[in-house]
Amino acid sequence: MAKRNNKGFSLIEIVIAMAVLTLLLTPIIKQFAQTMRVSRQAKQQQYINEEASYSLEEAQVTPAKEYEKKYLDYVAANPEYSFTTGTDAVQCTLVDSSGNVIDIVDGNGNKFKDASGSEINYVEYTVESYVLGNLQIGYNKAEYDKVVTVDNLATQIRGCKNSVNDMGLNVKYNMTEAELPTDEYTLTNEGSAVKRDANGNVISVVVEETTFVGNPNDTNLGNMQNLDYETVAMINGTATNFDDMAENALFSQAMEKLKEINYSDWEQGMLHNSNDNILLQNGYSPIINKLTKIYVEKLTDATTGKDYYQVLCDVYYKCSYTLGGETFTPTLSYNVFSQKFFIEKCPDIYFQYQPFISSSTNNGDGTYTVNYADNDYILIDNYVEDVKIYLYKPFSDAINVTDNASYSDVIAGKSDTYTYTTKAPTDADKASETAYESFLLNNAVAIHVAKANNNVKDAKIFTNLNTEDNGTNSQFFIASSTFSSFSEVKSSNASYASLNMADYDRSLILPIDADTRYDDRLRTVTVTMLPADQHANTVILSGAKGEK
Repeated sequence: MAKRNNKGFSLIEIVIAMAVLTLLLTPIIKQFAQTMRVSRQAKQQQYINEEASYSLEEAQVTPAKEYEKKYLDYVAANPEYSFTTGTDAVQCTLVDSSGNVIDIVDGNGNKFKDASGSEINYVEYTVESYVLGNLQIGYNKAEYDKVVTVDNLATQIRGCKNSVNDMGLNVKYNMTEAELPTDEYTLTNEGSAVKRDANGNVISVVVEETTFVGNPNDTNLGNMQNLDYETVAMINGTATNFDDMAENALFSQAMEKLKEINYSDWEQGMLHNSNDNILLQNGYSPIINKLTKIYVEKLTDATTGKDYYQVLCDVYYKCSYTLGGETFTPTLSYNVFSQKFFIEKCPDIYFQYQPFISSSTNNGDGTYTVNYADNDYILIDNYVEDVKIYLYKPFSDAINVTDNASYSDVIAGKSDTYTYTTKAPTDADKASETAYESFLLNNAVAIHVAKANNNVKDAKIFTNLNTEDNGTNSQFFIASSTFSSFSEVKSSNASYASLNMADYDRSLILPIDADTRYDDRLRTVTVTMLPADQHANTVILSGAKGEK
């Protein structure tokens, strides 16, 4: 019988195979573990970067008071977190690309001084900090403190210049690592080179020269302004657009009255399309006055419970005329602006102003004659403190005239109006421009300003019209206490059954250049993610921010 030879693996062979397999798999397993660890770290870093980016964008678009309230509400709902705020004054030197300190002066060439009067060679700026502590971020719930700071360093630098060459200064951006003056400086994500103190505040920054010198906070309406429709009430020229509509409506009402008084004349006018002549024959010579009412009040939304500011602008037209021996005094009103502002502070109000245009005529030769009424009326129905109204006329014409002697032309029979004529320019190179030929008449348009007697401080009115109070024809504004023609006009505040008008504070009607900004227009937001683990990375992002 044949003998079978059953071969298998000996113990030594199995041991050798396992050793070889281990040698082969160990680096693969280590590499896999390393890859997983790096992936987790990258994912964790992504969480931190996303949190910093989101926080930066949020701080850029949120007013400071609303930002603080938002975090207070968040911590109230999540007591495991902490929230603190603070304000610090920080000193910062300005250096050139080589790290040399620049000798700085203000826009007038004067050295800066500290509170004691001693000369200094640095700018002092304000840092507002908002610290949300004990945050747990990412898959491993890593603990971080999120520090959001808002500073006005960029604004302060814009008000400095180099004393040596009289050039303005601005933060230098788009720098590279190779351009850093010393190892003490680091690059921000915006490409500026800064040196920070232990608290993360900038104590030195690289700047470059520029031709502009001026703190943006001292710049008036004509230059920098944040005209956001969600935070600013912009009442454009539509208030003037209602002039023709009102006159046509009043004319139609007069025709209806004529129909009741003298049907045959009305019928003749309708049949022969001579309404104007028919009304004139019956004594129709209307006197129309216009009142513009601006209403501001802080209210609470009944549904959401949120506070908001309500801004309204209404125009009223009061007409007086005689027809068939009877006197009529109809009033028309239109709402030209209405908006709710769910913001922390009262919105500024920009009112593109035109006085009441009593008539306009196309002369048929490329010129137009526009007549203003001799009186115009503005009522401020305000229930909020610290309101600013910018009443500006968008172009210069006869109403802006202050030098009476320069205008000798007087148009006979129109002593109660201002007239200006627009003519096409003769220079072909200036075809896009409009030339204004102004004729000064006997009296300037009198702008009567009154307020609702509501025990609230009058709003400040800034205007590009002449505000001199010298009793001459150059005086446009009259602080009136009563508008007898508009006795039926009521307050928009439902709590007031009647409207008691009072003298406006004449000292609060000011030229545009009297306005300055106390909120910084040019600010920097910095978000710092501080890890509790000292071996983890700190993330710092910064960006620009407009007004508070």
